[in-house]
Amino acid sequence: MLTGSASIDLDKVDEAVSGSIVEAGPDHLTVHDLGAGEDLTLRIDDRTRYLWTDSRARGRLTDAAQVRVGFYIAAGVHVAAEVIVMDPGQGTSITSILPEDLQ
Repeated sequence: MLTGSASIDLDKVDEAVSGSIVEAGPDHLTVHDLGAGEDLTLRIDDRTRYLWTDSRARGRLTDAAQVRVGFYIAAGVHVAAEVIVMDPGQGTSITSILPEDLQ
């Protein structure tokens, strides 16, 4: 699990998507893509990097969060490389998807 500045390194990802979280599970995150107007499900794992634009909100994530996700496509699967939490939201906590050192 890595942390760093809240910007996506576009050299390390194929694409980026911005929007609100629609659904989250232990191995996936579904984001409503504001640009395309549709939902995109991304695989998350222990290599996914989480960043917050506001350091005071570090470790907070809800089902109403606004995020920007940099991802790559491997064998037809969208894999999240970086999740930038723009606004953790006021919904139900979904911090269980985060690595333990960020909870």
